[in-house]
Amino acid sequence: MKHLIDITHLTKAQIEHLIQTALNFKKNNLANFHSDVLQGQVVAKLFFEPSTRTRNSFEIAAYRLGAFVISPDMKESALVKGETFLDTIKTLEAMGVHACVIRHAEDGVIQKLAENTQKMAIINAGDGSNQHPTQALIDLMTIYEHQQNWQHLIVSIIGDVKYSRVARSLIQALTIMGVKHIRVIAPQELLPRELADNVQVFNNLNSGLVDADVVVCLRLQKERMTSSAKLNVDAFSEKFCLTEKKLALAKKSALVLHPGPMNRDIEIASNIADGPQSAILKQVENGIAIRMSVLQWCLI
Repeated sequence: MKHLIDITHLTKAQIEHLIQTALNFKKNNLANFHSDVLQGQVVAKLFFEPSTRTRNSFEIAAYRLGAFVISPDMKESALVKGETFLDTIKTLEAMGVHACVIRHAEDGVIQKLAENTQKMAIINAGDGSNQHPTQALIDLMTIYEHQQNWQHLIVSIIGDVKYSRVARSLIQALTIMGVKHIRVIAPQELLPRELADNVQVFNNLNSGLVDADVVVCLRLQKERMTSSAKLNVDAFSEKFCLTEKKLALAKKSALVLHPGPMNRDIEIASNIADGPQSAILKQVENGIAIRMSVLQWCLI
């Protein structure tokens, strides 16, 4: 039994193993794939924030591997009666749940839960602005299918880096894989206070896109922004929306990613999201394979 809480808890070799396992799953036609490798295992999904891709792909992934999935309604759980979150987790553990997939708005809360469980794997499906390790693995897998030379990649990440757990986890994952050229492109108010030394900062989209191999657009995390942030969405869109003209500054073979959900024509133009360089739906497809890989790795 293993936890997956933070992408930095994984080594390069472990990441490579998870990606290769996911690629092997993908070769077997995921739409019709079924295995009994997790037969008898119970996976619980506890989501305290809205989700389409992560929530459903974890459920499909568990189903493909033969696990039984439960999705407790947190609004009707004992939490509303005053039970602590940790007591809820320990109760599920006592019931024989083998893995708990959790999304929560509070940074670091999932790590604390993992420290207090002994028989149940805890998988972080996103905690606040902190971590989203499986999305980082999905993005790495999608990039790997496009280009496998990590050291020579130029990756440009555009938008709300400050509040994005996706950006934080992806930058850390790219660093683990040996990517030397990581760029973040954002207005000053959407940049975090600290960034790793290997990350270049651009406040101008055109400059940050030149010769990029991979372009990652981020959703504006308006629900996490403080009331004092007062972001001008129209001004942001004018300067930082990825359009056909701006994408032309990157390499002709550049891959376009977006973890979703998209705000079309604010973060990314529709003709780019649906265009030939977009791998957005491939990310969704790879989400099933990666989460199958993670569940198997955590439970076997």
